[in-house]
Amino acid sequence: MNEIKLNSIYQKIAQTNNENIPEEWSKVLMYGEIADGTGTAFFFYYTNNSEVPIYSHDIRLNEEEYDKLWYQLLDELKVLSDEFKVNNQEQWTN
Repeated sequence: MNEIKLNSIYQKIAQTNNENIPEEWSKVLMYGEIADGTGTAFFFYYTNNSEVPIYSHDIRLNEEEYDKLWYQLLDELKVLSDEFKVNNQEQWTN
């Protein structure tokens, strides 16, 4: 598998998550799933000053911006899944 391409995909996913988070953060835990033409994604993040995680769907962005970034994240996860498939790797689903 092309590690440079894979790293680029992971970077895009990380950048999209970062654009979703409206404050400084110290840690992000993400779940994404792509299967049978459907997908979902969410994450939790921790701020620098708190040990209480914040759920991605609770972030207060305007709805249009939130939807744009969420669908962008799903598209990037689909690219990741397809990259595994193209390279005859075990099919990535989540």
